[in-house]
Amino acid sequence: YIKRLVALQDAVPPYPWAEVDLTLREELGPRWRDAFSELDETPLSSASVAQVHRATLVSGEEVVVKVQHRGCAPRMRSDLANLSTLCRLIAWLEPDYDFRKIVDEWKPAVEQELDMRIEADALREVAGNMKAAGVRAVVPTPRTDMLTRRVLVMEFCHGFSVRDMQAMDKHGVDREALLHRICHAWAVQMHVDGFFNADPHPGNILVSTNPAQNAGDPSVPVLLDFGLTKRFSPDMLLAFARMMHACHSMDVDEL
Repeated sequence: YIKRLVALQDAVPPYPWAEVDLTLREELGPRWRDAFSELDETPLSSASVAQVHRATLVSGEEVVVKVQHRGCAPRMRSDLANLSTLCRLIAWLEPDYDFRKIVDEWKPAVEQELDMRIEADALREVAGNMKAAGVRAVVPTPRTDMLTRRVLVMEFCHGFSVRDMQAMDKHGVDREALLHRICHAWAVQMHVDGFFNADPHPGNILVSTNPAQNAGDPSVPVLLDFGLTKRFSPDMLLAFARMMHACHSMDVDEL
């Protein structure tokens, strides 16, 4: 199952370039290409909601262009409506298997993930939080001048997949330091700021190879894809911390 499903992280079959181009025209205007000196029509990665293309602006800045799949929004909303109906039926037939609260939690998250402007805000907020906490991690900077509901242009971060063990050896990555920094990043997000990436799979983490971004340290993670985030209330932040402490202490009663 893992081998089959791992493709959903960043290797979903991409949409044809003609459809991507149409979305860019609709979102950025018919002369959207004027802002770019280069753009690779073959995506770097493709996931369930969008695909990412590497590009260079006329200014020389390297960026990536994240474009939402056409028809993605209505399909996701339709799937969610069908799931809600199914869960209501299951709850009626088997009251012990009532998953409606899970679906209700998911509904606003789906709408959030379908708006790239929300992701851009999240990128800026998390980057600021990481810097304030002294976390050694790279978060790409979004551009506000080419940002719409379905298109996000942001800084290109050189790196390789955190799953690539051979590349780690080649670049002299300290795996323990890398793991510590990834854990530190999420600990700060979840236990300090209460605002975190709610989709932390390996497809959303790179190892930086750009000295300008990692200050020459080969063991710095790049945190990608903040399309799905969660914000804890103060009470929830405290409750989550208590739960984690109880787990660490193996305190079953506290759990």
